[in-house]
Amino acid sequence: MINDATREFVKARADQCCQLFHRTNYMGEDGNPMDIVHRIHSGMGGQSDEHWTNDKKNLLYACRNCHNLLHHPTKAYRIVEMDPDYCEAGVPYPVLDIVDHNGIDISHRDIWLHARLVKEHLGELLTAVRGDRMFEADRAKAMLELYEDYDLLAPDAASPEQMLSSEGFDSEVAMKQIQAAEWIEQHDLEWPRGLVVSKVNKFVSASQRRLWTLCSKETIQAMLYAAVDQSKSDIARALAELGVKIEQPRMYVLMWGSGEKTLARISDLEMLITKVAGRQSPMTDEMSKTGPMVISVQKFAHGFTVKRGKNAFCVYDNRGQEIPFWTDEDMEAEELVGISWL
Repeated sequence: MINDATREFVKARADQCCQLFHRTNYMGEDGNPMDIVHRIHSGMGGQSDEHWTNDKKNLLYACRNCHNLLHHPTKAYRIVEMDPDYCEAGVPYPVLDIVDHNGIDISHRDIWLHARLVKEHLGELLTAVRGDRMFEADRAKAMLELYEDYDLLAPDAASPEQMLSSEGFDSEVAMKQIQAAEWIEQHDLEWPRGLVVSKVNKFVSASQRRLWTLCSKETIQAMLYAAVDQSKSDIARALAELGVKIEQPRMYVLMWGSGEKTLARISDLEMLITKVAGRQSPMTDEMSKTGPMVISVQKFAHGFTVKRGKNAFCVYDNRGQEIPFWTDEDMEAEELVGISWL
């Protein structure tokens, strides 16, 4: 049995807060009591109530809900490693390693004490990106971190875009920064000092159009260094010489004779017109094969909203339902898939 002195020590060491899965200074309110938690308890090798399992180094403090996760038969989370006495930057930090019943690691960001430190780091990043003394590379990397861990920074935010908006960032500018930083990170490249986001995104666009099939990582890295002193038109020209033509996708509305509409977000309008020439309405086979009227979205009364995400571009109607649209990839297919927007 754990004696009262040990209980009070463990409680004080945890600052009376749950040390397992909660991401805030949770103290077990709302009918959820607090417990002493064993890393190894009597059912896992302990021999008696007086066994070493009741030693302070084998104990944590946690709420009943989190404690139950360690013993629930369908969850059976297991603490692999911990050091309850360890502190980092003055914060008690047991350095937990937890696995589920399949032996798969539980992410550190899902462990409260680690998340607490991450949240402090995100707060520092937020302050830094609001200043004017960061290289664009550092600012973009910071924005990517804020985007990926938005729920730690703003638990009430429904999406990372909402978090960015609530913090006063221009969502379009922020998404361009995030896209550039993610591409650099994904391909293990170095972002040269002085290279601005808009130039990096030229390479991101080229990457979507065969850049990696034409160039090695070393060649692309060399081009990034050269791009610091080049204009964006110089970069586009150098990429075109490699066989990569960069054009910004634009949104178009196709008006079919039957009354349906189709959206297309594509780079090459001539290819779109060629693809749909003589094509029947995507919903009706009885209409004549005259093809649709193609209108730039700027000249069309929308009736839909566009949402730009880190890896997605989505369109929704006024009821919140997603509207499909053709893309450059569809233009390269042998046959267009019939889609329409009623």
